[in-house]
Amino acid sequence: MNTINPNLAVFQSWPDFSDNPRALYEYISSCTNLETFWVVHDPKVCCLMKEKGISCAVEDSEEAREKIAEAQFLISAAYELAYEKRIGQIFIAAWHGFALKLTGFFDSAVTSQGFFSSIRAISTQFDIVASTSKAGSLLFSGMYACDPRKVFAVGFPRNDYLFSEDGKKHLSSLLEVDISSSKLILYLPTMRKSLKEEGAQFIDNIFNYKDYDPAAIDRCLTDNDAYLLAKLHPSDNVLFDLKSFELPSRMILLDSDIFTDNLLTIYHVLNAFDCLITDYSSIYVDYLLLNRPIVFSCPDLLQYGQDRGFCVDDPTLLMPGAVVKAQHELIKILESILGGIDDYASRRTEIFSFFHTYKDGDSSERIYRLMEKARIKMPSDVAKDEIDLYLNSYLPLYQYTLNIKGEIYFDFGEGFHGVDKVIIPYYAGKERIKIQVDIPNGVERIRFDPCEVGRFAIKNLCITIGDESASYESIRGLEINDTLIFYKLDPYIVISLKGYKSRQVTLEFDAIDLLSSDQKSEDSLKLLIDAYLEQKEKERNSIYGSKLWKLMQRFKWILQR
Repeated sequence: MNTINPNLAVFQSWPDFSDNPRALYEYISSCTNLETFWVVHDPKVCCLMKEKGISCAVEDSEEAREKIAEAQFLISAAYELAYEKRIGQIFIAAWHGFALKLTGFFDSAVTSQGFFSSIRAISTQFDIVASTSKAGSLLFSGMYACDPRKVFAVGFPRNDYLFSEDGKKHLSSLLEVDISSSKLILYLPTMRKSLKEEGAQFIDNIFNYKDYDPAAIDRCLTDNDAYLLAKLHPSDNVLFDLKSFELPSRMILLDSDIFTDNLLTIYHVLNAFDCLITDYSSIYVDYLLLNRPIVFSCPDLLQYGQDRGFCVDDPTLLMPGAVVKAQHELIKILESILGGIDDYASRRTEIFSFFHTYKDGDSSERIYRLMEKARIKMPSDVAKDEIDLYLNSYLPLYQYTLNIKGEIYFDFGEGFHGVDKVIIPYYAGKERIKIQVDIPNGVERIRFDPCEVGRFAIKNLCITIGDESASYESIRGLEINDTLIFYKLDPYIVISLKGYKSRQVTLEFDAIDLLSSDQKSEDSLKLLIDAYLEQKEKERNSIYGSKLWKLMQRFKWILQR
């Protein structure tokens, strides 16, 4: 296992080299003595970063794995590196937005049940989570069941760019159109096609308006010397058929590849825009820092609320701008804004403190100070503090550790495979356990995994196939008298079906919990000691009986003479 380097920080984001990890990286690399390293998904981006002198490697490469294992700090916009975190490392969830829509445990658009199963385990790995306000901290803690003591209202590092970057200069370098004297509007909708069900999918036009008329939008933009720039969510970028959309001539699509090729992000150019149009994207919360007009284009507000849901019953209460559902409404409010009328300025001021604790470009510095504190005292987590509640049999949560999922695997002549199995739930309490399984035709052997972790000793094991007793071979277990002790990971037994006519196997046994602390603890401890001594005896006999050992003894005798 790699020794942790207290001076190394490893970063990861999606898209690569973007979002909050990107901004925090730039602060750390320029203002601190920490070493930095990036783990990236796309080899093309990795090459671009290396040309700029940035230390990086493609994920799953040997170099990337070594750096992840070595780093003191793991920094991600979401969950990725949390899966890799080990004891002694510090994980910073720099995160990716203040959620108006439901996420985490309430995210109905997630397709994988495994995601829900892992949320609590992953949020337990978080040590520092960035939010923009106290309200944001509470929402995150609730939706991800995260220890609220680890969520800090320090601001998002990416918003530092709003105070430091020349957005119009960056934007001009990406475009072929002269925008130097024009007014600029950004349209940035939230993710759509990448999720299971997320409101309307914008199939007919990029706004999903029933009264869509690109010529009318063009007239509005031309009359006000304005350009409308649109950027889809990175997850949707390759899923929309943009060729099927008829666009206004003064609308410019900002492809994600344009930013990637120039190692820029949308936050490098965000302060170039005079107005933002969005729907339910969290970018409007960040744009509030500029105190400029925001328009919420929500033709599917009701459907989106039913499909995905919002963190409040009426999301318009948290939308400090005009909410429009048709193109003629959008054009009317844009003409007003481009004409210098800002009807929602006071509303933005009123609601600002709900979304933001700070209004400055120092979020990266605040997170770094938290990182330095965590280096001295690792943040605790209520879930990790409660581990003992699961392991001590005199506490109420212990009973749930006895709900075991055993597995029966079938070998049809090609070995044991994960798909050919049945799961057997049982309770490893005081009663004798009986498991009965029908054997499919063609099965030559079966394998029984009593549990994933070796924590039970099986006593008085009786296996029958039909009415006949059957023998077995134990793997990663030791048999002492009438007790089979499983004390390593992934223990199992193998039963050959050769010679048996019946297609039903029955296993009966008593389970002794080796982690129990009740009156049986002395017996459990004795079993573990006996297992250890038995294993050492086998290792010793194996060495003493080997030809190499005997040859060494002869040399030793010769040298002594």
